[in-house]
Amino acid sequence: MPLYNTTQVNLQYPLEKQDKYKGRISFQPLQIIPVEDQTVDALNKARIDNQSGNISVSENTEQIPDDEGFITNNIDIPSNLVPQTLTESQLNEGIKFGLRVRRISEYCRLYVPIGLAFNDNINLSTAALGVQGASALGALSAGGSILSSIIGGATGAGKSLLDTFTGGLDGDAAKVAAARAARAIPGESLQTAVSIGLQVVTNPNQRSVFNSVNLRTFTFAFKFIPLSSRESLEIENIIEWFRKELYPEQIEYGTTNVPFGYKFPNLFDVKIGYDSGFGQGYRPLKNMEILPCYLQSVQHNYNATAMSFHKNGKPTEVDMSLTFVEYRTLSKKDITNPYSTQFDENDEGRIQA
Repeated sequence: MPLYNTTQVNLQYPLEKQDKYKGRISFQPLQIIPVEDQTVDALNKARIDNQSGNISVSENTEQIPDDEGFITNNIDIPSNLVPQTLTESQLNEGIKFGLRVRRISEYCRLYVPIGLAFNDNINLSTAALGVQGASALGALSAGGSILSSIIGGATGAGKSLLDTFTGGLDGDAAKVAAARAARAIPGESLQTAVSIGLQVVTNPNQRSVFNSVNLRTFTFAFKFIPLSSRESLEIENIIEWFRKELYPEQIEYGTTNVPFGYKFPNLFDVKIGYDSGFGQGYRPLKNMEILPCYLQSVQHNYNATAMSFHKNGKPTEVDMSLTFVEYRTLSKKDITNPYSTQFDENDEGRIQA
């Protein structure tokens, strides 16, 4: 029987000498509430109607793109599901977007581990514009239209690219032009020989190009050294609780118990705070905000430095490492307006999809 088999799970470590630990990191599961049943019914009806050739048409008919290859005709969609063009006034009337989440009344509070690392990064690539591309970029920057800049991309620094081949350049510029023209000679060795002989090389005009924002990953490493039997039991509960939350719930087909699919595992609301005293509780720490995360891995290691046990067979030392991945990428808005999810009286809220 699971050690956490209670109606509400409230776990924490340390249990002893708590006044010595002012920093706290809390983990609370967030359940994503699936789309409404009528949406699922509409999708199933579209699939069944399409397979049977019985396509119903009504005033609420909507064309569905053939993204997955199983919906190719008009289907009858309930009026409340037909996409509508929303006016600005309607948007200001409280229409809510995003994923619906429900806060689960379970949590685990641990001490803030050492080496708390936050890694914000984006994905960049390198592009070689060449002479023509750099000229076009310069023309764009000078205010030229996109079309004229592309057409006139051969012009740069008052020289036409045609000068490269007609000898309209002199000095070092002429050497670069010759090295560039040598690239048309078959054989890499001959091209290299020309470049060495002239002691010049063409400038590839490389630029960094922004591609995307990377998801942030967090790893928290905890060392548990139980000082009492109740702390030993609490450590077991903590590890089992995280392992339980890591794995998805299995969907079985009918009454056959045949695995059919998985439900998404819960997200985690991770908060890092410090108790400054005066009865104010734990206050979030600046620049340590974390979006809702998926728990990606749980690692636990027993008696890393010595194989010894307490009298009741509990290990004297336990290490646990948790890896979380934020469910979406960040933007500048998340930094300038620290993100948080507001929950109503039913512990329900919305997060950006």
